[in-house]
Amino acid sequence: MLTFVKDGIVGPSKLIQRDFTASAPNQKWLSNITEVPCSEGKLYVSAVLDCFNGEIVGLAMDDNMHKKHCIQAFENACKARNARSMIFHSDRGSQLRARHVETPWLNGMPFRA
Repeated sequence: MLTFVKDGIVGPSKLIQRDFTASAPNQKWLSNITEVPCSEGKLYVSAVLDCFNGEIVGLAMDDNMHKKHCIQAFENACKARNARSMIFHSDRGSQLRARHVETPWLNGMPFRA
């Protein structure tokens, strides 16, 4: 389940209820993107964290803040964990509010309706 606000209406983001714990792996995942200053420029790191144990289950890096590496971090996590039907929560940054992300994602990637 994606959590987001669309057209000013709160969507399924209430699912998390600010409860960032999980009783089993792959129930709730969190994601964020971070800018890291480096000697040759900026590096953007997108991570996916499992609320069960705080483990980073997906990661992607790039020299820009485009949605593709946020999506790649999620794909990497799904493949590494063979995970389906989790709640996926982000900070609602522009990368994760992109039209491509808010629609049924990535030709069948797992989201619970």
